Amino acid sequence: MKTSHNELNAQNLNILNSQGVENKVRFEISTPFYIDKFHKQYLSAISEKRNKRLAIKQFAEGFTAFLEKAPHDTDSEYGDAWMHNSGKSLGVSNAIYERPELEELSPENSSHRRNRMRRTQKVWADLFQHDDDLAYSSERYSLVSRLSHDLSVISTLEARDEIYFPVAFLKDQKAVGGAYLYLWQAATPEQAKTQRASISDQPIKEFYTGGCLFGSTLYGIDQYGERHPLTNPHHIIPEGRRVESIYSPFESHPDELLTRQSLVNKVPMMKALSHENEVSLRYHLPLANYIIYGLNWFFKGQLSYSSLLEYIDLVKVRANEHRAFLVGFEHQYGIKVITSTTIDTLGLVETATEDLVHALLSKIGLERLACNPSIIGDSQQLQADVSNAIWTFLANQPVAESDIWYETLNKVKAGSLKINLDDILSVNYMDYSANLAMSVVKHGDREVMSLLPTHESPVMHWYKRALAEEYGAVLCAQWLAPIKVHMPDFRDRLFFTEDYIREITDVISDDLISNNFLQTASVALDSPELAEVMAEQIHHALASHEQSIQWEEDKTRAVMDAVADIFTVSVDEEETEV
Repeated sequence: MKTSHNELNAQNLNILNSQGVENKVRFEISTPFYIDKFHKQYLSAISEKRNKRLAIKQFAEGFTAFLEKAPHDTDSEYGDAWMHNSGKSLGVSNAIYERPELEELSPENSSHRRNRMRRTQKVWADLFQHDDDLAYSSERYSLVSRLSHDLSVISTLEARDEIYFPVAFLKDQKAVGGAYLYLWQAATPEQAKTQRASISDQPIKEFYTGGCLFGSTLYGIDQYGERHPLTNPHHIIPEGRRVESIYSPFESHPDELLTRQSLVNKVPMMKALSHENEVSLRYHLPLANYIIYGLNWFFKGQLSYSSLLEYIDLVKVRANEHRAFLVGFEHQYGIKVITSTTIDTLGLVETATEDLVHALLSKIGLERLACNPSIIGDSQQLQADVSNAIWTFLANQPVAESDIWYETLNKVKAGSLKINLDDILSVNYMDYSANLAMSVVKHGDREVMSLLPTHESPVMHWYKRALAEEYGAVLCAQWLAPIKVHMPDFRDRLFFTEDYIREITDVISDDLISNNFLQTASVALDSPELAEVMAEQIHHALASHEQSIQWEEDKTRAVMDAVADIFTVSVDEEETEV
């Protein structure tokens, strides 16, 4: 049901009254002109050239883009995007030119792209046994996409040329979510030639996914007071710098919220593809992996021992918070959650923080370092020794996981697979894909589906190169995140957001992501009515958020002006006395 302008104005007035804003400001912000202005921008930006239904469809693809203005760009206009002139608040635009990594497919595209489209459509048709529209149902859950209605299909411009179809998730015939999905097989060329059994004949028994911690906002402070994002794999600490303390300013990160809500959104999909039978979810909770990130800096001599201990404690606390969410998820939705990984035998999770370095070095056969930690970080060769020792240890344990590491290590040594064993972070890269292989070992390659977002596709591609030959093809349902962040250095990934954390968190907490998922469902169902309702709800949430930032800035500015006036008066009085 749509919300009327009068109802919106009443809501805005209540919010304004609760914040004690002056009547003048309240009147200016809550006028119908303000609401009409944003309503028109969001829903009818191109209606002068195309009919409103097409305009709504273009703006209802299910993506929200947050824009960071560069310092030289504070006076620029974004057209369909809206942003406060301060550059502090956020804008939204689903226009194609505002998310340059995506483009809408059309018959005018190249022959290569059309051929790619046909091959992708065949994967969908074979898997779900449909000719035109996708309408796959279990007892209570359904996956629907009216593909014969010429829907918006999205293709990435990267080299892999992935093609995403909109799919609506229904429960008891009611749309409850949706996603843009790209189906493919992580398989050798020979395996890819073998037609996969349809979902109707062979349901999925285990799904594989995961999430990150902190985003890139767990910082190390060096001896000069400069901060370094320790969980950002692209960051390089300059030579001669050493982290002496840890700084964690946020209790959660928007990327973590996105991961959780996206997981809940996929529940109907998991239920349908498993025929609503018992199903498990192997969730890669990267506690041990994040500890290795810290050890990487420590063994390089760029993280003090006391800071390492502080870092590990913070990572354990945050990982336990995620584990608590997963326990609740398991109970609420009846999906068994597995959080073990293939590097658990290193003992990084259960070992007490203060004993962790000594215990690890002793376990992997580097007792000389465990007894003399002062030499750690003295040489590049020393770091290589630690990494190689970890690989050797993991490949020679009497557990099923070790076979995966053993076979991969032999390929690397034989030169048929390239990975830098001297880099301790290679352990993390391998672990993510090896954990996917563990699902296949347990169930079989036809009963496992990888359910990772598109920015985690390297996990599946490494599985394809390193492990598919031995363990079989894995069906991958790769999905597009509904939130994009356009930044100068790291475009699109919410993980790398370090500014506006609280602002984006507030917006995400206000049903933004679930509404985005329903926007995607409106595309899959070709429903302009649902599209319009969801577009209005999203826009009103973002407009209210924009207002709240304006109010806070106005109040702050008023306080600063009042303080300045008082200071000016006191100075004038002193001059008068003199």
